[in-house]
Amino acid sequence: MKTGIFIILFLGLFIFSAQATELNSPTDTTYIFLKDYGLYKTRKKNAIKHFYKALDDLKTDQQKILVFSTGTYHFYPDGCKTKVYYEAGSINENPKVCAFHFENIKNLVIDGRGSHLIFHQEMQPFTFDNCQNITLKNMTIDWEQPFIAQAEVLRVTEHYMDIGLDPRESPYRLVDGKIFFEIGNGQQNEWNSTLEFDRKGRFIVPQTGDTPCLGEHWDAYHAEPTMPGIVRLHFSFERKPQIGNYLILQHSEPASAGVFITKSKNLTIQNLRLYHSPGHGVLAQRSKDLTFNEFQAIPNRSRNRYFASNGNGLNIVNCSGNVSVNNCTFQGLANEAVSSENINAFIDEITSENDAEILDLATQLTIRNSAFKNSPGSGIRIANTGKVIIENNSFESSGSAILITSNLESTHRSSATSEVLIQDNIFFPICNSGIYSNNEAIITIKGNSTPANEQPIFYRQNIRIEGNQFSVFDYPLLFAQFVDGLSFNRNTVERSLDFAPFNNRQYSLSFEQCKSVNILNNSFSEDVLGKNIFLKKTPENQLNIDLNSKLRIEKY
Repeated sequence: MKTGIFIILFLGLFIFSAQATELNSPTDTTYIFLKDYGLYKTRKKNAIKHFYKALDDLKTDQQKILVFSTGTYHFYPDGCKTKVYYEAGSINENPKVCAFHFENIKNLVIDGRGSHLIFHQEMQPFTFDNCQNITLKNMTIDWEQPFIAQAEVLRVTEHYMDIGLDPRESPYRLVDGKIFFEIGNGQQNEWNSTLEFDRKGRFIVPQTGDTPCLGEHWDAYHAEPTMPGIVRLHFSFERKPQIGNYLILQHSEPASAGVFITKSKNLTIQNLRLYHSPGHGVLAQRSKDLTFNEFQAIPNRSRNRYFASNGNGLNIVNCSGNVSVNNCTFQGLANEAVSSENINAFIDEITSENDAEILDLATQLTIRNSAFKNSPGSGIRIANTGKVIIENNSFESSGSAILITSNLESTHRSSATSEVLIQDNIFFPICNSGIYSNNEAIITIKGNSTPANEQPIFYRQNIRIEGNQFSVFDYPLLFAQFVDGLSFNRNTVERSLDFAPFNNRQYSLSFEQCKSVNILNNSFSEDVLGKNIFLKKTPENQLNIDLNSKLRIEKY
């Protein structure tokens, strides 16, 4: 009996001791509530000062959760941290105005709890510089006055066009017959390029793209006001938009990102809805191991916007480790939805261990269960080393759904991808309906040219396109250059009558200077255009094809 009592007392003391140790453990999570630092719902008042009051309490290595009270908060440049950052694919206007600036921070979760963060003028909402183990989740980001304007097409005649603008969302002035948009702090930008979106389908109108959607010399227009919010553009536009459609009037180059990640490790963005930013939605450079789950770079439909961020939705540059994109949505962006690239650079001197890391960059990219809705250019652009998996996604991109490319001579972008798997995706008819440079087909694999009289250099190897569903209105399905080891197997291809064919490339599958190409077990409906294979500097003995495939082979 005494022995039993002793065992019970011993176990009790052991459990109590373990609990006490756990309570005092350095891994305990600390909750930091921004309301305790004075952050409440605001509109006219700048809410950023309350964050900086809390910043000192975030500089411990202990696990921390920074918590917003659910609400709407407005942020202005005054009082924000400023720092010089050179951000890839953005204009280098410095210093950047950084609202939530995290530098040398570890083990932090930022939980918005469904809050809406509204920004004013050019700012960078979130910056993570040399941070580790960070999660940003559960919030929306938007701008009160965005860096893109939107106009409804009200009337179109042979000699003029009337457009409707919202001066509250996009304040504008007419100066010498031209439209200028106010972006704050006394700055004005002139309208410089245009996209046309279908009113009902919310897609970029087919057969527009890199060429001006209003025709050549459209900028010779002369603007005059007719009523408040209505502007008449005097000009015989070469191409006339559809009445009721929306014109996206671009006037700003990509600047500050919505979320900027640099020299950081183990970052997660989860359940973040980003309606707009002055530049890329998320830009990550020289960072490692990134996760994007339920990230949305999309237009704010509650404000009837057809546009989202003023750049790529997600731009991955010179990153390493694993980059995962899962359950994400991209739509209405000013450029590609997702771009991943490694940029080659000349190295004169290695001055630190951080600098040495850039010598070993390989992005292992996985994109799953995501939707790539209409944006100009390609849905996914791959120009990085490392393994790539693109699986179980849906594509409705104006240009190529997937573009694997490089341009070593001019921009030093590298695309020596050793392994790419594209499987179980759905490609909708709108894919490749626009006209963009380098977008040759729904899937485009395009590399550098080989100098005359030299053996071809195979920039990419082991690309598998398997088990996908294609609904196509035009000829070009796949275009590939300089690939060693390419399979197009078990895919289903059906004809769509949604749009009229227009492409000059009247081949389903094109291979230029490729080898070890397999085309097996595919299903083409009878009415698919082309159903042919074009070989250019690709020996026919490098093509393995079903004998009963009924795909015609043409050679150059």
